[in-house]
Amino acid sequence: MKVKNDVHERKQILIEMTAGFCDKKLDSEYRELCEKLISKMARKRQVPFLAGKLELWAAAVVHALGYINFLFEKDAYPSISRDDICGYFKTSKSSTVQKSKLIRDMFKLSYFDPEFSTAQTARSNPLSDMININGLFVPQALLKSLSGTAVTEKAEKKERHLRLVVNKSADSEKNQKETMYIIKVTLKDCRPPIWRRFQISGSSTLYKLHRVLQVVMGWENSHLYQFCIKKVFYSDPDPGYGIENAKKIRLDQLAGARDSFTYEYDFGDGWNHSIQVEKVLPAQEKEAPRCLAGARACPPEDCGGPWGYGEILEAINDPEHGEDEMLEWVGEDYDPEAFDLDQVNRGLKRLKC
Repeated sequence: MKVKNDVHERKQILIEMTAGFCDKKLDSEYRELCEKLISKMARKRQVPFLAGKLELWAAAVVHALGYINFLFEKDAYPSISRDDICGYFKTSKSSTVQKSKLIRDMFKLSYFDPEFSTAQTARSNPLSDMININGLFVPQALLKSLSGTAVTEKAEKKERHLRLVVNKSADSEKNQKETMYIIKVTLKDCRPPIWRRFQISGSSTLYKLHRVLQVVMGWENSHLYQFCIKKVFYSDPDPGYGIENAKKIRLDQLAGARDSFTYEYDFGDGWNHSIQVEKVLPAQEKEAPRCLAGARACPPEDCGGPWGYGEILEAINDPEHGEDEMLEWVGEDYDPEAFDLDQVNRGLKRLKC
């Protein structure tokens, strides 16, 4: 009974705290969404806000909802900054971002979430008036003007055509000579820059490139990823969202010398990497991937993205920063300037994909 009372009491305090913020900084819609999210948290078997400061949980609830509703964009309405949230609740940026990510992961919250989107966000969803038929998005207006059978047959015909095109492309690639790609990857929005230069066979799939990037950068491959190449997204296949299968597309089918594209890892923290193809060299045979150079350590996983990582660097460089909890979480062995080329290549040798 005591636990239930504690849950109810802390839930009501959280609702009052977020309501006060929304009344002052946002609007009634955000106030209702905050209450809805807090109530959902209270129904968890392990109620997360039973432990920790309520101010931090309140800030994290507002941040989580703001994150998925583009609240921090300057042209949004209403619009606030992360500093507004942290300043009001008197919480640190990094802790707020980490707790926000915990909430989003807990309920799989993402952009255009059907349960927690504001009306404005729902209206701006580019797929709101579309229907998914066999992986193809068809406008509802078109569906109404045609019979369901005709639309389905057209979609299936288009799908067969695309599959044929891909198969022809793959067959033609078999006769091409092997190539070696020299690639430089740089983590965006981080200063000083964190980068790696490595080689990988041009016949490698994008999925293998993803696995190699995880090793050379130092990530733990514990979150989702995607490539964006010429406005097309590649990852684990998801036809409902137009995601192409990274395991069926080769690097040399999409990119050549001096081409660049983006690799994103962990959609919650939002680690964006710039991928630059520096050279494409002829190769006698398919060679194993190898790291050639690099600088600085990979940020810790789940630290809140570039913003949270900046807070960690400040805490490390300033003994008076006052973020003892953050430094304890990172660990005293973490050195942001460290990079061990031999260790990276040992990891690549163990890689199986």
